[in-house]
Amino acid sequence: MERNARDKAPVEDLKSPPPSGPRRPGALDDPFETRAAADPISVTRTPGDTWISQSLRLASAVTLGLACATTVAIILLRIVQFIRPAWLTWKPKTAPALILIGLAYILLQMASRRRWVELALGLSVGMAYTLWGIEQLLSNPALIALIDDVVVYIFVFDLTLVISSRLKQKPGS
Repeated sequence: MERNARDKAPVEDLKSPPPSGPRRPGALDDPFETRAAADPISVTRTPGDTWISQSLRLASAVTLGLACATTVAIILLRIVQFIRPAWLTWKPKTAPALILIGLAYILLQMASRRRWVELALGLSVGMAYTLWGIEQLLSNPALIALIDDVVVYIFVFDLTLVISSRLKQKPGS
């Protein structure tokens, strides 16, 4: 190791290999090492995961941007409709924004390395938003009621898990 002249602190040579010490079986050389080693059900990295994960994150970001732009457009259309009702003969729907934000969250969940339970919950919340948007485009009252009930169930189930896990924690932690 050489010393940095400015602060006299040791600077490690980046060309040298990492220290070889005892390693846990199955330990990975990436930022998720601690989580993956501590959790046997965590998703493991596959050889093509990097570009797939990056592509899913990019698709999520684009979809998120479209969802935000759609939301702004819907609000602006509602303002125009409020000020000049004759200009818009149709009612703007929030369905596209809900579908897009649900898809953005689903894509992000698929790109993230999480435990299977967390992944399933994340996918279900994304699906709830997507279903909520699709429901707004339907005309069959029975199907609309069914989808509404499924969406409410998903939200209640998700928050039940969050609240119950927080209640199990010690106060102040």
